[in-house]
Amino acid sequence: MDVPSASLKKSMDDLFLGFRRFSEIEGCLDRDLDCVLELRSGGACRVESIRPQGIKLTALIEASLGQIERLARNDEDLARRWGWLRASPHNKSALIISVAEHLDCDAVRCYPASRGEPNIIFQRKSVEKEWNAESDALGFAVAIRLFHLFGQEPFVSQYKLLRTEYELLKADLLLYRAAARDGRLAGKLISSYAPEHLALLEWFDSEPGFVEKLDLLLDELEKLENELNSLYRNHGSTNLYDVGVLEARRDRVERAFNAADPDNPKSVLSILKQSFLNGAGARKNFLSLFLEVVGQRGIAAGRESLFFLNHEPFGRIPFRHLKNPRIPCPWLADWKRQYFGFSKKRRFSDGLGVTFAEDKPGYVQKMHSHPSVERTAYLSDNKAVYFSKDHSVIKKVSSILASQGQEAARSYMLKQGEWNANTNTGMYIRPKFGDVTVMPADYMHSLFTIDDKQRSVDFTLKDPVTQIIKDFSPKDESQTEVTHPAINVDDDPQPCYDREGVTIIRRRYGRYNTRLAVDPETGDMLIGFDANGRPVPVMYEPATLYNNIVVLQHGAVTPPDLPTFQFEPMYPEDKAQFIHILPYPRCLPEKWFLDFDDFEQELAAHKYNPELARAHIGEILMLKDQGWIDHSFVRAEVTVFGHDWQESKLFEGGDTIILDNSIDPAKSIIRFAVRNVSLRNLALVLLIVELRDRPTAKQPHMPHPADGVLLPCAS
Repeated sequence: MDVPSASLKKSMDDLFLGFRRFSEIEGCLDRDLDCVLELRSGGACRVESIRPQGIKLTALIEASLGQIERLARNDEDLARRWGWLRASPHNKSALIISVAEHLDCDAVRCYPASRGEPNIIFQRKSVEKEWNAESDALGFAVAIRLFHLFGQEPFVSQYKLLRTEYELLKADLLLYRAAARDGRLAGKLISSYAPEHLALLEWFDSEPGFVEKLDLLLDELEKLENELNSLYRNHGSTNLYDVGVLEARRDRVERAFNAADPDNPKSVLSILKQSFLNGAGARKNFLSLFLEVVGQRGIAAGRESLFFLNHEPFGRIPFRHLKNPRIPCPWLADWKRQYFGFSKKRRFSDGLGVTFAEDKPGYVQKMHSHPSVERTAYLSDNKAVYFSKDHSVIKKVSSILASQGQEAARSYMLKQGEWNANTNTGMYIRPKFGDVTVMPADYMHSLFTIDDKQRSVDFTLKDPVTQIIKDFSPKDESQTEVTHPAINVDDDPQPCYDREGVTIIRRRYGRYNTRLAVDPETGDMLIGFDANGRPVPVMYEPATLYNNIVVLQHGAVTPPDLPTFQFEPMYPEDKAQFIHILPYPRCLPEKWFLDFDDFEQELAAHKYNPELARAHIGEILMLKDQGWIDHSFVRAEVTVFGHDWQESKLFEGGDTIILDNSIDPAKSIIRFAVRNVSLRNLALVLLIVELRDRPTAKQPHMPHPADGVLLPCAS
């Protein structure tokens, strides 16, 4: 997705994400009106016109400074802020104030690349309006904007611009309060402030607790990001298998979930957004935009990866690094989730990601829809997807779920039967193992486990932004368009390989953007706008995504001559390939438990209640004695081959094999082989994801301080 130009947009907020540059408006300046301002830290400030035509602008600027000075004399807090602005090193040199014919807001600040260029630029209409203002309010509207822009710092990054604007809005409250108490100006607030700006100041003034909580939230989120960045920069000295490293990551993920995850209704951000929507958020303004971006950063912080800590050419990512990265599942939950990516980037969402879902026997999800086509791949034979466009049917299922429970809903759907495309009857599609269902956009649907004996498993592959924004709708002309639910659309007959105990199901999963545009140093995401004007992280480099589901019967080994088992990195710069050993065998036993050998998972999930954790561990041991088994019974002997060497290791179900040719050039890996050595004759399943038809694409431009970015005022 490209970053739209702010000059094409109508909303003032677009300037914060569209990056209007000085070069775009240079031809619209009326330099004859220029005046020079010296903000002196002690004594009177000086304003002089450069040409005779600038006398009116000079008088207006003088009047605006007079308004600030007069209010500051009677307000200690405002006086302190005004003194700080006058002494700021960013305002030390003489400032050139100019006027532009066309500007997307009332005023902007620019840190010019060369001497003689303007520092503050007003829109002509805004100053012409002020020339005719009443004498007691003359210059006040200009004072509001100057007071704000004097605090703008040189552009560093997109997020820093947003963060600084928020801080300036809080500082604007000092001027607003002083003016509200002043007899000359109290009645002029509505006409002097932009409506969006005024709504925010009134909100901040009436809800001081909101600002305090948001400040703490921002501090916590930025602390989390700094901790991850520190780990990322110092990855060479950190061990992937260090228990302390894993515990610190779990702690950060939990903190991110509780602080700034909009999908968590109890997070600080969710509570703040809800109160804001009932107040100033009823009007679109800068803070609405800022809270959206904060939420996206919060989710990204909860997608933290540790794969970049691998230091072995032939490495292992333990299963415990993949489970529940955002939401710890309760013990023996109705559902379990694993989530990870296919790169050595900071966060799973910086590249392609995969989510595995394991549901309990008889489990029925609530009906929901997505704004774009959704693909789901199935790893068991006992899961179905039910759907309807008939609102009465949706209401019926929802009513049964709410009043009678999942078993009654499951019985109702089974009675309706499988869907017949020819007769348009039935209620669900029952895919086979390895099938991929394609669900149209905005089509109400959900998944359920058909029987009440075994758990069911499915997974989805997701592009970067869909991992961050659930309802994101990627705009890609190559995405498959379907009008009704279907199975294996635009795919080849399967399996593509089936001999000697090895079965390979290769699915064309669709066209996906494979990268997130991030700053290489800070990890900050570049934010742009989608077609609806919503701020979204920017993706690029589309490619065709294939998933290979490889089933190995007990004792079987992958053939050496197939391209699937040749080393091929997902991201060339990583020089690494990831092969995931599913924590599920081909057929799940009835006595199946996902998390037996990870006692520390219970201790982590219930760290505030160790007695509950110990009780759960006791139940786990009891179930083991009763014959229940878990992912550790799935085992694989993996061998890697170089030019003149080979090496073998034993892995468990749920582990990810990482083949990393960036570690040691002398141990460059050419291909690999996997043998199923599982216990109980379990059939082992591998997931190998590959990209094809990927064009070479540069990362979208991350704005640089030298770009001459205009720094706007949220008014």
